[in-house]
Amino acid sequence: MRWNSQKKVARNRICHQPRLEALEVRWCPSVTSSIQNGALTVTGDAANDAVRIIENGARVTVQSGGHSQTFNAVQSLNVDLGGGNNRVTLDVSGRFDQATNISVTGGDGNDQANINLHNIRGSGAVSLNADMGDGNDQVRVTTSGMAAQTNLTVNVDAGDGNDRVTLALGRTPRGGTENVTANLGAGNDMLTVGARGAGANATLNLTVDAGDGDDRVNVGLGADARGGTSNVSVNLGDGDDTLRAALAGAVLNDNFQFTLDAGDGDDRVAVAFGGTARGAVADIALNLGAGNDSLQLAGAGVNANADFSLSVDGGDGTDSARFRLSATAAALVDVSNFEQQSGLTGNHHHEDDEGDDRGEHDD
Repeated sequence: MRWNSQKKVARNRICHQPRLEALEVRWCPSVTSSIQNGALTVTGDAANDAVRIIENGARVTVQSGGHSQTFNAVQSLNVDLGGGNNRVTLDVSGRFDQATNISVTGGDGNDQANINLHNIRGSGAVSLNADMGDGNDQVRVTTSGMAAQTNLTVNVDAGDGNDRVTLALGRTPRGGTENVTANLGAGNDMLTVGARGAGANATLNLTVDAGDGDDRVNVGLGADARGGTSNVSVNLGDGDDTLRAALAGAVLNDNFQFTLDAGDGDDRVAVAFGGTARGAVADIALNLGAGNDSLQLAGAGVNANADFSLSVDGGDGTDSARFRLSATAAALVDVSNFEQQSGLTGNHHHEDDEGDDRGEHDD
């Protein structure tokens, strides 16, 4: 009996041995959202975050990790994804009756941003600032379907690294203004710009700074509507850069300006522009800077009643140029500092360091 009693006691001790209980499983999102006084902030962490944001006027929905949250009465949006290789998709549309600022910060890492601005209307100006930080980033910004009188500002800073940036710009709406800036930073970057031009009485301002590095820039500009204005400035920075620009030309009563500063380095530049119509103002200035540069320049006809200016400067170095210009454009071009050139006849097309023959072509 004594043996059985001891066995029973041992069994009881085993049955009452303390154990750890499992805690409730809780979701800890890597992307959090909060709003205060109309300012919505979306914040990531050091991990590889992925977030989709849909902004329809003052209503914003944030989706990440299979979860979704919607905010109303949003007046500004600030997205900071932090470190890591992040991905953000931002879709902006709807009516904006007050000025709205949208900021996207990618932080360090190889980030991807796909931003779509479409069907925006209302009296409030919309401003987008995308700062992707250092890393090999990929950015695409698309604009389309803007209502008349819309004012839009887009600033893209890709930061240092080998970046890929695409700007697909729809027509600047009638009576509206579109200010677009792309800064690529240091690195071997690639930029592709496609713009449909400015609508009637609208203004498109496009500024590109490729920064240091061996960059490739492709620019395609559609024709403005009658009375439109397009001002385009491209700075390739230092490095052995490549530029290809296809310019549709200037229509009736159009105002068009294209300025290139290729910077130091052995650059390759190809520019083609369409015709210049009656009453249009067109000013094209190409400066290739120091280095052994090459230029291919093609241009269509210029109406006798147009205000047309075309100047080309090879800068320091051993430079070459090949021209394929209409007779009217060739008669107006100023060329300087090219050691080799073809396609132009007559010494009056060459401007040396001692003189300027520009007056010979005045009509």
